[in-house]
Amino acid sequence: MLFEDPQSSKTAFYVAILSVLMTLISIVIFCVETLPDYSKSHCSDNEAPNFLDPFFIIETICTGWFTIEAIARFISCPDKIDFWKDFKNIVDVTAVLPYYWTLFNVLYTMSCAGAKTSASLSFLRVIRLIRVFKLTKHSVGLQVLLLTFRASLEGLGLFLVALMVSLLVFSSAVYYAEYGNPESHMKSIPDAFWWAIITMTTVGYGDKVPLGVMGRMIGAACAITGVLTLAIPVPIITGHFNRFYSHKTGRGRHM
Repeated sequence: MLFEDPQSSKTAFYVAILSVLMTLISIVIFCVETLPDYSKSHCSDNEAPNFLDPFFIIETICTGWFTIEAIARFISCPDKIDFWKDFKNIVDVTAVLPYYWTLFNVLYTMSCAGAKTSASLSFLRVIRLIRVFKLTKHSVGLQVLLLTFRASLEGLGLFLVALMVSLLVFSSAVYYAEYGNPESHMKSIPDAFWWAIITMTTVGYGDKVPLGVMGRMIGAACAITGVLTLAIPVPIITGHFNRFYSHKTGRGRHM
């Protein structure tokens, strides 16, 4: 298929390069337009939409390309049901929906307020960023990572169970250790969840800390347990990664 294998022909190769460039440009625009100098300048309330705005033009070009690409792949796919079972196809279709929803709101209201109303829905803006997964079609490294995490789901599930158990134990322990201290940062067990997860992952923001001696001892045990818990999925993920990397690069054939 033209949009599937970059090595099938020169045309497919150039199409793949163009698709990668469009994806990178759209991601850069997605990030740049949130800068204070641009977020308030290219679209103001009570103003008519400026369809000549550079951000709008670039986003329209990129979305138009992604739309054509998705339609072409859908038309050329022999089994339409299998088309929707492919994660890459779902990403392609989902990534363009926020643009058309925002454009509909703008055309309906003929004001920038329509764009900001739809853009204020956080999930719409996050969905636009999902197009970064389009790069997996052209990057062996990203494909290896996705295959690795998919094969490591069972091990990651074990890690999450251990993490949740430790989270409950240490958040409860530190809450009761600090109970009765009027200056305690742990107002409840759910409130201590944040402290426990930050401590176990060795981030340590310091916004919530145990104040008593017993609380600090529990905090030390929580940090040590977190390091050991984080080590659980490492050999599993490493083993799957080495296997998929050898298969994708062909190095395993000569070993």
